[in-house]
Amino acid sequence: MCIDDDKDDCSLLAESLRKANSFLVQHFENSAESALQFLKDAVKNDHLPEIIVLDINLPGMDGLKLLSEIKKILPRYVPVVFFSTNVDDDTVLFAESNGASVIKKPTSVKGYDEIAHTILSSML
Repeated sequence: MCIDDDKDDCSLLAESLRKANSFLVQHFENSAESALQFLKDAVKNDHLPEIIVLDINLPGMDGLKLLSEIKKILPRYVPVVFFSTNVDDDTVLFAESNGASVIKKPTSVKGYDEIAHTILSSML
């Protein structure tokens, strides 16, 4: 599951994850609320995503608040990775204290394949 308002970033990451491990990525652009509803339905159907990739800078509800909301509805642990251009010490501390990790968005297309492997390793 990818929640990011930058469709290109999510598409590049999704393609790299598909190449690395045949993942199907559900993208939620510009709507934390629709992502939360998807997760609530996934909980009801016992079909949770294997990983949640979450941008920090989202319109409306930001990724930090969204992570707090996600944690309230998940019945079990699902890895969460913040995937953002804005990575500072406070964000890393918040993420780690909430069981998430942080990966900075790459500056080139080639970097997405490396990040896909990092994300997949965080699932193990």
